[in-house]
Amino acid sequence: MSRLRRAPPAVLLLNTMNDARPVDVAEQVRSLPGNDDLILILLFDSFDHLDTQQLARLNVQAWLSKTRTTRETLSRTITKLVGKSARRPA
Repeated sequence: MSRLRRAPPAVLLLNTMNDARPVDVAEQVRSLPGNDDLILILLFDSFDHLDTQQLARLNVQAWLSKTRTTRETLSRTITKLVGKSARRPA
């Protein structure tokens, strides 16, 4: 979180852990100033505790299952989202 405060990236791929709810992590990231237009992608282990409506309200652009997502799918997802973004890395 301190890294996000200092220099927010254009894209953030979060690998959530079993003990962290993806929604909670997304809320923390979105609560930081200057991260409103950040492309946020969550990787998670389980659909337990996954609230897709709340993730959508938090403007999480993609959420992917670690066990079902291939590297190619992840790459296509990131490429598609970055291509839509007006924000570019410095």
